[in-house]
Amino acid sequence: MSADGRSIFQQRSTIPFKFRLSNCSGMNVTTATATIEVILFANRIVGTVLESVPANLKASTGTQYTYDAKVGQYIYNLGTRNLLPTTSYTIRTRVSDGSVHDVVISLK
Repeated sequence: MSADGRSIFQQRSTIPFKFRLSNCSGMNVTTATATIEVILFANRIVGTVLESVPANLKASTGTQYTYDAKVGQYIYNLGTRNLLPTTSYTIRTRVSDGSVHDVVISLK
């Protein structure tokens, strides 16, 4: 993602969202629940950096992140085929610890 948190992606892509949770001892938290929500932000591109994504990622289904023990991360692959081009979206992640994290993406 761009330094200002606003990236531009091709409309027909799959965007990986990943994060790691750790406790105060630095150990990975593997039992959290995290969900993703896509919210319309603007009917225009507001991003500043065109990003590339790995080819051939399989889009996740549903709204829940999965935990990948191999890399110690929660992962959700957002498919953009059903989202509108030249539009920006807030991608909201809610974690079972009560935290909410937003990023804005634009689709070209």
